[in-house]
Amino acid sequence: MLPKPQDLNNTEAKFGGGEGFSHLPSGIYVCVIKGVSAIVDNNAKVKEWLEYDYDIKDGEYAGYFEEQYKRMQTFTDTLNWYATARKYYTDKALPYFKGFIKRIVDSNPRFNIKDDYSGLAEKEIVLSIQAVEKTSKAGKNYWRYDVKNEYSKKELAKGKDYNGKPLAKYEDKPLDNSASSTTATAHNESPILEDDIQF
Repeated sequence: MLPKPQDLNNTEAKFGGGEGFSHLPSGIYVCVIKGVSAIVDNNAKVKEWLEYDYDIKDGEYAGYFEEQYKRMQTFTDTLNWYATARKYYTDKALPYFKGFIKRIVDSNPRFNIKDDYSGLAEKEIVLSIQAVEKTSKAGKNYWRYDVKNEYSKKELAKGKDYNGKPLAKYEDKPLDNSASSTTATAHNESPILEDDIQF
């Protein structure tokens, strides 16, 4: 027999899929890096990369992913933080990685990168995020969040990246593909080769 929970009569009813679980709209957000990890996978095509967890720092959706994480902890003990992106730094990817680091340095006054990249935690970065609707193996729809571009707060203030291009903003990509994937040309970052970054 299942006993009646305490305070049930005095509790407001809420329903899954409501406002609390509304998905994050695609857009450009000031974010905070929650943690970083150096990943090595000898079975992958690119064997090493930096992986970082992030959350929304400012505005209406501040703390969005932390809130979702806390909600999902109610249902499982093996939950991973799912707002995660990666940056490769081997071979041809190294100039782009240096550009990524420069953007973090430029977004956080008085911050100098050290050899230990754990210092990136709690630093701010501007991310252009696209919400992509997917279907799970169980047949349920969900939203995945892809980091399409990183920017500095300086670039955000100017509305242009370091190459002089407008910041790329994306639209939601639902399963039926009824929405265009971008409102601006989706361009890859060009290498930033400044030598003023302290490693």
